[in-house]
Amino acid sequence: MTEEFNPYQAPETSAGTQQMLSADAEFLVSDRCILCGPVVQLPKICIRSGETSDLIMKTGTLKWKSMMPIGIGALTTVVAMIIGSLTGVALSWLSLVLIYAVWGAVFLVRNLLPWNVREVQATWFVSTREEQQWHSSRVRRLWVAGIAGALVAGVVIIAWLTESRDVLSLINLPLLVAVLALLSIPKANQPELTGVHQDLNILRNLSPVFLKKVLRLIKRHDETPGEAGR
Repeated sequence: MTEEFNPYQAPETSAGTQQMLSADAEFLVSDRCILCGPVVQLPKICIRSGETSDLIMKTGTLKWKSMMPIGIGALTTVVAMIIGSLTGVALSWLSLVLIYAVWGAVFLVRNLLPWNVREVQATWFVSTREEQQWHSSRVRRLWVAGIAGALVAGVVIIAWLTESRDVLSLINLPLLVAVLALLSIPKANQPELTGVHQDLNILRNLSPVFLKKVLRLIKRHDETPGEAGR
């Protein structure tokens, strides 16, 4: 992965037409992600479309939690279920206790222990158009999921009132629609802190257009005479 280091940001021109990186911005950038420290200010470019006008500035704390505890919890659950099946009971009381204990420990490690959490104080920009499109898409999918969920609840109630299990076969389609609608909700218009590389935080969920424009800004900065000494 070819990375370029950006220690400076050239100032804006008086006309304000040239996009530059801020003076305190320090991060590594590639065509796939950005590596940064605990505080980062991304350039004034929409992280979705690459637009440089009509932008909304956003700030927030990006958090990352290790997935290792969840992997350990899932593996232990499978092992406990196998042990339960070998003893002649699908889930013996011993395996159930083990599963609850492990997932309790997973919750503790993932949410309460500070050494397992990384945070980045970030500032980024999104165009007004992209923000409106994201909001509209999210609302539409939530409506579809809500209607499908209501149908699922209706089928369950009818099956309970009529004491007919055959009615439950009608639950599959609306349940599938609800799940697909929830899974298709677009990600929020913000970078994602996805891990750590050599003690630097990895930011993803940034469009290729945005990353290419940042790389061009860095190249422009490096080629600008007199800027390197600032």
